[in-house]
Amino acid sequence: MNTTPFSVRLAQETKMKLEKLAGQQGRPISHLVQRAVDNYIDDIERFEREMAEAEAELDAGVFTSWEKVKNWMDTWDSDNEGPMPEADVFLKSTDAKQI
Repeated sequence: MNTTPFSVRLAQETKMKLEKLAGQQGRPISHLVQRAVDNYIDDIERFEREMAEAEAELDAGVFTSWEKVKNWMDTWDSDNEGPMPEADVFLKSTDAKQI
C-alpha cells in the first residue's frame, strides 16, 4: 500500500491508549490509526449506500409493515433472532397491500 504522511492532533489520553494498544499488539501506532480510519470510512460509505437504498425504496413506495418489524424486533436478544423482514407494503403497485 502506498502511504503518505498525515498529522492529526489527539487528546493526550487517546494517544496514551493508542500507545498501550500498539505495545500489546506489537504494532506501530500508525498501523492502529490506519485501521481505525479505514474502518470509519468503510462504516460511513456503507451507511451512505444503505441510506440511498432506503430512500430509493421510499421513493418507490416499498415498505415493511409494522407488524413484521415488531415481530422481528421481538426476536432480538434471543437464541432465535430472526432475519430482517422483507418489504410487504407496495404503495405504488396495483397489487399493493394498502395500509
